[in-house]
Amino acid sequence: MIQKTLARSEAAQSEPFLAKPLAPTQSSHPIETGEAQLEENSSTLSASLESLVQLPSDFPKTPDTPYQPDYLAFALANDLVESLNAHQQENVSVRSLLLAAFTALLYRYTHQEAIGLGLIVQNQDSEHATEISSLIEGELTIRELTIRELAHQIAIAESPDQAADQQNPRLRLPVIMTFLETCSGDQQILEIQQRNHDCPDNLDLHLVILQQAQEITGTWAYNANLFAAETIQRLSGHWQTLLTGITADLNCPIAQLPLLTQPEKHQLRVDWN
Repeated sequence: MIQKTLARSEAAQSEPFLAKPLAPTQSSHPIETGEAQLEENSSTLSASLESLVQLPSDFPKTPDTPYQPDYLAFALANDLVESLNAHQQENVSVRSLLLAAFTALLYRYTHQEAIGLGLIVQNQDSEHATEISSLIEGELTIRELTIRELAHQIAIAESPDQAADQQNPRLRLPVIMTFLETCSGDQQILEIQQRNHDCPDNLDLHLVILQQAQEITGTWAYNANLFAAETIQRLSGHWQTLLTGITADLNCPIAQLPLLTQPEKHQLRVDWN
């Protein structure tokens, strides 16, 4: 299995533990330092096929692969939530950090420099949906990613004008992230699960986050015809490891952020040596 192959060196810490990895997608869009250029690049990428996330999967994906939803619940550790909240004093929102970690995870899993995903912000009285794109390369830091791109795109998704202008178009991207922030969050998660069961589209992975003042929980919704349950468990662990690394150092390049969980590090250094 690829898990054992990847673990033969410390370099494996930058790769996911997934079967059948896809070839990296090469992007022709270089990272620019100018804020205006970043906004222009993001706008251009929104309609670009190369920004579609092509996650490596346990089972082959074809146009005829049916959607069979399954779910994995998670809850972030209290100390991690406290660390995330502490960064709000630096004008870095928790949502932008959660989205940055997810974007970094997708980059590390796929090696795509262009990452496109659907973003839904759901409040008690409204639901705003948009498609966002980010350009990433290994030397880009989380601080640069959140400040230059993601914080701005989240603000757009949260804007009442967004819903009025786009009338909540149905997202057809294979990877989606949803933020919930209401007292009825658990009920909303159930409603999203029901919606996923009725979904005829090509959804691969949907990260649903219920964000409250002192607690962050959520659900990974995924296509069980593409991913095994243990794969999603590893993916969730890698995302939380990235979050921990991000809260420790916002200036760390994305390619250098820790990815493996402690049990995986033990297996790498002890069991397979």
